Amino acid sequence: EKEDLADAKDDEDSLTENNQKAFENISKKNYEVLKFLNKDELFLLIDKLNKDDKLTKIIEDDIKQETHDSLKKYEDEQYDTIKLDKNDEENVEENEEGDEEENDYMRLCKYIPLRLTYDERLYLRLLESTLEVSEYTDKIDIYHSGNKSRKIVREIKTLCSILSGLIIANNYENGQKLIRDRDFLKNSSFFSFVFEIGRRYKILNPDRMRSSYGKLMYFLMDTRREDIYELLSFDCVSPIKTVYDLLKNKKNGFQLLKDDLIKKATMEINAKGSRNEIQKQIKQKEEAIKYLSRKYSNNSNKNIFRINIPIFSNQNLDENDTNENQELEFLSSEEIERCLYSLCDYNTHIKMFCEPCEIMIDYLKTYYDPHNKDPCYSLSIEAGRHG
Repeated sequence: EKEDLADAKDDEDSLTENNQKAFENISKKNYEVLKFLNKDELFLLIDKLNKDDKLTKIIEDDIKQETHDSLKKYEDEQYDTIKLDKNDEENVEENEEGDEEENDYMRLCKYIPLRLTYDERLYLRLLESTLEVSEYTDKIDIYHSGNKSRKIVREIKTLCSILSGLIIANNYENGQKLIRDRDFLKNSSFFSFVFEIGRRYKILNPDRMRSSYGKLMYFLMDTRREDIYELLSFDCVSPIKTVYDLLKNKKNGFQLLKDDLIKKATMEINAKGSRNEIQKQIKQKEEAIKYLSRKYSNNSNKNIFRINIPIFSNQNLDENDTNENQELEFLSSEEIERCLYSLCDYNTHIKMFCEPCEIMIDYLKTYYDPHNKDPCYSLSIEAGRHG
């Protein structure tokens, strides 16, 4: 322990020296004083030193450009997972020439998650059951001897095994196909498919999975570590499926977003109106959805839309290559309704979460004076009381 304290002290001293070397015009004594000043005191000091208004030039020349570069870097890192194919880029360029409303729908659909289908909800229940019985965080987040990376890999495979066992209990035939070779690498696409369902469901329903979602996040973060990935040899994380991902693989997918009725089909029903007005809005919305489904769906294709469960994604590669060369299919009526209802969910979430904040801001601006302090309306917490 003494050696650790000594090393920590040496690191702190070296860090202080490095920080001090970065400032050419600040002495060591002044540097120690400035470290303990709060924000208001620092602003007061800068105000007194800035008599010749040199601060503006310094901000414009040095700080502003550095801050702009940092923000641009963070934005690039945030959206670096979104990649467009050549065909997608051409479609985006064509849409940029259209009106602003079309651009909004094209832009938004890249970030709006798809609604879960019935089959996906079955796998969601299995995932929630797996996370409930798993002791992953209990066994990992404790002090233990030995190689921690190997223990994490062992617990990750245990959780995947529990999930496989629940799938066998739910559907014996699919479960047999899943564990036929007992190879996690061959079934990696299936596991990432199930974990993606859980993440997408949480985005669509923030009030659900309160206890199990945190365990899922810790689990997936551990699988992304370099040392864990080398031992695990398969990836458990896949991108969230969005409305854009479904529409881009269909022949008439982006034409749906250009239709004038899409605004009516995805509108939010205003519950503040009269009963007749609400019924009228609901009827208009349902008719618009049915009309778009008939207009853009392929009538000759009467097969019911089903999801592809990628249990054997690494097999039948020849079939996948031949399918890529085929023409894109038209949207089915079920796929159109799924996309429209996903856009409806987005509008509902925006209204549900933004409207209370806007009302509260309006109340604060109308009834609250920031310069007049009244102890009756104070929200401060003193000695563990009030607030």
